Amino acid sequence: MYKSEVLNDFETYRIKYGIFDDLQHIESYYNGKGRFYHNMEHLDEVLCEVEKFKDLHTDEEYQILVMTAIYHDIIYDPKAKDNEEKSAEMVKVCSGEEHILKQVQELILFTKYQRNPETELEDTFMCCDMAIFEKPFEQQLVFEKKIQKEFAWVPLSVYVPERINVLDKIRQLYFGHPDNYCINTTKLITYLENKKWNIGVYAGSFYPFTAGHYDILKQAENIFDKVIILQSNNGKSKGELLWNTDILGELNSVLNNYEVHNISKLITDDLKSFSHLGNVTLIRGLRNGSDLLYEQNYIQTLRDIDPNINVSYFLTKPEYAHVSSSMVRELLKIDPVLAKKYLQY
Repeated sequence: MYKSEVLNDFETYRIKYGIFDDLQHIESYYNGKGRFYHNMEHLDEVLCEVEKFKDLHTDEEYQILVMTAIYHDIIYDPKAKDNEEKSAEMVKVCSGEEHILKQVQELILFTKYQRNPETELEDTFMCCDMAIFEKPFEQQLVFEKKIQKEFAWVPLSVYVPERINVLDKIRQLYFGHPDNYCINTTKLITYLENKKWNIGVYAGSFYPFTAGHYDILKQAENIFDKVIILQSNNGKSKGELLWNTDILGELNSVLNNYEVHNISKLITDDLKSFSHLGNVTLIRGLRNGSDLLYEQNYIQTLRDIDPNINVSYFLTKPEYAHVSSSMVRELLKIDPVLAKKYLQY
């Protein structure tokens, strides 16, 4: 069940407004991989805000606001600069009146938020889309964490100043709105300027990156502000590391959303290279007792080099306890279809 009337009675609105996509199709877009904030929960929240303005607008204006909410983030790729344009294109297949569809497209393009609102509809929708800045600061911190996860592939040294710049632009857009809008964006800026990041570094050969590795990665994400992946090539060439094109494609679709580096020297030196950003912890995954014995020796060696190294262990799910990269590599030679069972992300 959703909170908004529109989503709970979507088929009625779809027929009434000539919306092309059914709810299942809408959900397939908004619940795509890598969406931590710009997902169905966000769409539901925006529609709840839009519904508050129902009696303040004509039926036609309300239709424009509802359709804009449904399509404004339907296409979302944090690495792309044309999300709004592609989202607006999706409106073209709807069967509503042409002048209404045109206004929906124009309003979606406005959500690039590169200028102040110039019409009542722009002002209304901006308030609905940015309503998070009216929420208690604790909720805004959750929102900020979700945004950061969508940009996890960006180094913090780049992300933090760029994010502060975005928040400052949002603060300027709210000129003339209630004071708490500006106060809350200022709080977030101050928070980012002073935050000491809790960073987990997940290191390994990942040859290949298995479902067990992914399980450890997702567990670590629930603990650390940011997880950085360090891959060791162990003397292998890039071609040897990424020798299966099918696996490469699926692996890239997962790791493309993370900050990934090659281990370039002693791992203790690599860990120190991130220490200026915050507290750094080495992430290690355990499958069973045999792994624990190996890890005790491995970590003791690292502590001989750097006594101050921090380590966190994560136990993989039982269904992955027998999965190893070497086992998967051998399976790939014999039965690639069967091997892919252990490479589902």
